[in-house]
Amino acid sequence: MPITHYTGKTLLQQDTIGRIQKEAEGLLANKDVAGAYTAIQHIKQELSVLPKEEVAPALAAYRSITSPLKALALPVLSEEDVSHLLANNLEFLDTNSERLLVSGMTAWLAAQPDEAQAELKKKFQSQIDRDSPFAPKLSALLAPERAQAPAPPAGFVARDDGMFAQTEREELAASAQKARAINPQKSGEGEALSISRSLFSLSGSGGSEEAFTKRASALARSRLRDVRTAAEFADYAARPFAAGGLGLSGDALLQAERIVEEAHNRSHGVARHVIASEAKAERSNPNIALRRDNTISDNQRDDKIAAVASTLPRNDKDAPQKELDALIQKAAPVPVPTQASARRVVPGTKPRLDDVTPGQGPGRGTPAALPRTMGLSDELGTITLSDFRAFGDAGRAKQVVLGKIATLEGESIGEKVAGIRTLRASPLFASYLRLGDSALSSGKKLAVLLGDPAANPNQMTEDEFFTIADLARTLR
Repeated sequence: MPITHYTGKTLLQQDTIGRIQKEAEGLLANKDVAGAYTAIQHIKQELSVLPKEEVAPALAAYRSITSPLKALALPVLSEEDVSHLLANNLEFLDTNSERLLVSGMTAWLAAQPDEAQAELKKKFQSQIDRDSPFAPKLSALLAPERAQAPAPPAGFVARDDGMFAQTEREELAASAQKARAINPQKSGEGEALSISRSLFSLSGSGGSEEAFTKRASALARSRLRDVRTAAEFADYAARPFAAGGLGLSGDALLQAERIVEEAHNRSHGVARHVIASEAKAERSNPNIALRRDNTISDNQRDDKIAAVASTLPRNDKDAPQKELDALIQKAAPVPVPTQASARRVVPGTKPRLDDVTPGQGPGRGTPAALPRTMGLSDELGTITLSDFRAFGDAGRAKQVVLGKIATLEGESIGEKVAGIRTLRASPLFASYLRLGDSALSSGKKLAVLLGDPAANPNQMTEDEFFTIADLARTLR
């Protein structure tokens, strides 16, 4: 059962804490940032309304559970949660969390305004426990940047190297100043803020514009600085607002991706964008690459012809046309004629070698088909109830299956849809559907059918049945 389903004082029971621990391990294994963020906020909210004296015995256990989840969800945490993680939760992390901490802190800082980063680094530096094994890398990451010598302004000629006269140098400097005035560099901070306001208009959100634009600006800034890829931006933008995203979907999400990518291309130069577009076009249409290769071949042929023509006398206008044609023909590639292989005439009705089929030879049969590689989508189509149980308890197994679907979604939407279809055709879902159909057609209670060995030969439990039903609703 998801962590968000546990409420009230049930969170203080030891068996509930154990189940929540298993769910948290599933979120970490699947690197489910949205699930980790939602779980952290839910536990924090539920424990805050309970009496402190009742929460105290379970507080250490929940810190041990939520600390790794905070490290995973660090890029979308609030400043308060990041401070709390550094000040109070590092002792609950194992060494495997170091990579999550460093990469998450890098992404979090990159999403903050430039003018605030120095102060935030100083604040976080003071909160790190110096005895923590994570202190060296975090301290190096949060160390203040060294001051760099100011670069000379654009259009300024640094020194007289003797290549230009004084008047030419003055003209160059004046031209550079004009170019800078005509095409000034746009502030990355202003660009991100402008994008965030556009995204708020697209979202149609009825919530706080300030909260939305702050998060959208940080997300856009991280994309403009190449901290996140285009796919990661789309993933965060599509997540619900409560899970650290922007809650965009459909056309609004597509337009948001287009706006951010156009800004990214402007800030990184159009040339790289054009090259990437051409490469993408070649991947999607092999004929483009073929035409390009043919053009290169034609150009090489023209170069050969030009090289031969250059050996003609300077007064080659009066050269005989036949001589010129002969030189051009000599430069062109000469096709090698294909000769038919000679066959020996076989007398009578004696079978020729090329009339013999593979099956007629001694000891020869139809060649075996090459083995087909099984992908993740194919694996989902073979899952049985035994495989489902091997993943852990029902809740843990559900998270593992959802993690596999999420992996397919990372490849493409088509792979995700194919994976869901094969999963619905798997033996696991066949057993679930057979029990459900039997209950509907016979009018018997589900508990009775589950206890009947004839109707339930795999002995599917009630918890497993409803977990699979919940999984089917999730993947609808």
